Amino acid sequence: MLTSKHIKRQAQELFRLCKVDNVLDENRIRLAVEELIQKKPRGHLQILKLFKRLIKLEIGRNTAIVETAVEIDNELKNSISENLLRLYGKNLRLNFITNPSLIGGMKVKVGSSVYDNTIITRLNELLEQF
Repeated sequence: MLTSKHIKRQAQELFRLCKVDNVLDENRIRLAVEELIQKKPRGHLQILKLFKRLIKLEIGRNTAIVETAVEIDNELKNSISENLLRLYGKNLRLNFITNPSLIGGMKVKVGSSVYDNTIITRLNELLEQF
């Protein structure tokens, strides 16, 4: 039985090999998974599980979700995009979502970082103070 340290090392190496210029390559990921499933080395299911987790974390770090209460114009979207790309790098993917339940303001999530300046959040904070 492989140790968890060895499995972790193999998953990390597989993850590293799937990057091209420090960016994940979908084709390499697909080929790596297919080969791992085909060869079925000892501990392959655990390796796949850790590999999937590493990919999910990487995608989260490189994806920004911008929520606003109303649809914003292209000029503001471009401004927000420029600022986020400057802060997080050129590989950041942006998703703009309209969420009327926010009432107003904006919420930005990149990876585990959340910047919340919405009216609903402020109202909930005010409610907790009472």
